[in-house]
Amino acid sequence: KMDSFAIRKARQMRPPRNDGAARGDDESSVAQKVIGQGDKIIVMVDPYSTGCVVAQEALKRGYKLVVVWTNGVGENKTHIPTSCSDIHYYAEVNEKASVTETAIAATEAARPFKIVACICGGESGVAFCDALSEKLGVLTVSQSAP
Repeated sequence: KMDSFAIRKARQMRPPRNDGAARGDDESSVAQKVIGQGDKIIVMVDPYSTGCVVAQEALKRGYKLVVVWTNGVGENKTHIPTSCSDIHYYAEVNEKASVTETAIAATEAARPFKIVACICGGESGVAFCDALSEKLGVLTVSQSAP
C-alpha cells in the first residue's frame, strides 16, 4: 500500500498532455499506474549505486529497461552494487546533443515496446530526467512549472 506522501507526490505530478492520468485519482488507481507488468519499457537515467536497485525492482515487476547515460555520469557509471551485478538492460543510450535527440534515440531503442515511465537512477541525471520525461510524453514533474 502506498503511503500518503507517495500518493500526494503522484497527484502533484501531471502528464504533459491530457491522456487520462487525471488528478485526484484514488490510491489504488495511482498504484496501478506506478506498478504494472508486461512488455513495457521504463527509461532509467543514470542508474548507478542505489539507482541499480531501483532498476532491479523494475525488472522484478516485469518491465524492460532502456538506460540513458548522461554526459555528467562520469565514473559513477561503474558504481554497481554486487547485488545488481547481473542486471540486463534492454538497451543503453548515451545522451545526444539535445534532449529531443535523446528522446528519439530512447524511443527507437525501446521498439517495439511502449515507454511508460522515465525514472532517475542517480543525482547526475535529475534535471535531464525531468526534461526527458516531458519529451517522452510520460508522467512528469513539469519543466514549465514555476
